[in-house]
Amino acid sequence: MLARATVYRLRDWGVGRQRGWGCPIPVIHCTACGAVPVAEADLPVVLPAGLDFSRPGNPLTRAEAWKSAPCPQCGAPAERETDTLDTFVDSSWYFARFPDPHAAQPVGPAADGWLPVDQYVGGIEHAVLHLLYSRFVTRALRDGGLVKVSEPFERLFTQGMVTHETYRRQNGEWVEPAAILFRQEGAHAAPSSARRASRSSWAMQKRCRSPSAMGSPRPRSPTSTGSTPPGCSCFPTRARS
Repeated sequence: MLARATVYRLRDWGVGRQRGWGCPIPVIHCTACGAVPVAEADLPVVLPAGLDFSRPGNPLTRAEAWKSAPCPQCGAPAERETDTLDTFVDSSWYFARFPDPHAAQPVGPAADGWLPVDQYVGGIEHAVLHLLYSRFVTRALRDGGLVKVSEPFERLFTQGMVTHETYRRQNGEWVEPAAILFRQEGAHAAPSSARRASRSSWAMQKRCRSPSAMGSPRPRSPTSTGSTPPGCSCFPTRARS
């Protein structure tokens, strides 16, 4: 009989971004030596201030003073890599940095007492993208002797898409839900024509980025502290004994 197996595929991941923010890629391009890593003593590479975003394209390609650098191998004039890293690169290992954020090395010894993360919460897109990337990076960190765990997370909770009633005027303009008056139609409440939100514009939609489609966000509790990055949450909640 065939044995049951779990199979997944890690898709190719283009990590370069053409923009003026994000983690710099610590590589210098030399015409003689090729792509040369920045010397460890010169890390971290810091992006320049005062970039010009008024024109299309990557502003780092126009930052000549920052872009020009000597080749670490031969000393000849060379150029820094102007792509920056995708943010998923950082979020694929930040949970290992958090337990010891002031350590001199990338991952401090305290990480072994906290990892793996107890609970990973994210949307369905994280299960096939970021979750696999962070598993891949964690195993690379393990192979490099930086962490002892092979899996970064103990449990995965995939949240559903947030839905909400949305309203538009007859001209297509979004209307805040709080601005809608309702009238009773049988067992259901329908938007009142007094606010020109016709029933044809009343629908359940998935969460979107329109500030008017979903209404204003609820205020945070005055007793709450800290913040959670959007998209997913993956924080250790207790130290391991």
